[in-house]
Amino acid sequence: MKFLRTTTAIIIFAFSAAACSSAAPINSANVPANALSGSGNNIENNSEKQPTPIENSAERVAIADGRDNFEPKEASSDDTKFVDAEFAAKEAAILKESNFECDADAEKGVTVLGTVSGSFTKAGATQKAYLYERCRAGRSFGIGGIVIGDGGKVVTHYIFGENGLFAGINSLKDINKNGIDEIVLSAVGSGQGYSTADVSLYEFSDGKLSFMGSAETFSSNDGAVEKEADILSSAYKISVQSGKEPMFFRDTFERKGTSTKWNETSKNEKMKLNTETPSKFSKIA
Repeated sequence: MKFLRTTTAIIIFAFSAAACSSAAPINSANVPANALSGSGNNIENNSEKQPTPIENSAERVAIADGRDNFEPKEASSDDTKFVDAEFAAKEAAILKESNFECDADAEKGVTVLGTVSGSFTKAGATQKAYLYERCRAGRSFGIGGIVIGDGGKVVTHYIFGENGLFAGINSLKDINKNGIDEIVLSAVGSGQGYSTADVSLYEFSDGKLSFMGSAETFSSNDGAVEKEADILSSAYKISVQSGKEPMFFRDTFERKGTSTKWNETSKNEKMKLNTETPSKFSKIA
């Protein structure tokens, strides 16, 4: 079996195996769904506030907060039909590029995991980005993709899957002041008793999807320790100050044992995004 090859420009929330770099998003099948929602495994994301849209302000833009619950929204029937039709039209090219075959019992069509609006490939354009999944194999691989639409027409289409399948999508309003909005992708995973999450930023540059970097948003040793008292979970709120050279910041929170309370351990720590090991994307259209 060959795996997907890729190139990208988006942001990602991801739980990744402890042995992997936080820059690479991991398949959402690698972690139980409740690892994000905090309903089991003693990994409780019981922050007092509910998930909110990404904040925008003149000073700082909030990218991700590892304390928040992850609640994917169901796509509309129109969004699903649009992406389904695009996938069907490009299926031969997609399968040839990925050299991956879905299981015979896999449901037909695609699942749209989320959509966001913005100017992704052209300044001033009113576009929509769709994150979809066709199928997965085992815990790590499958066929997923991102479609950019404009006025009911497909502008560009990328597929991925070699490094795992993403779980969600969001966007940022042009944090580097070049007229193009950034995309936020999210993925979840775990391994050897450890759970981690990270976000990765991408942007279309010169017609190509470009990786801007990633940052860890959550980690826990919940499944790797025998005593509940030894459980340590960390969450990070990542934000950015917009500008030609954006500056990134991190607030750190910790939670021990079975406590549901997050304690802040550092604030406004300046940081750099991790630019190693980006996910691989392949352009289809």
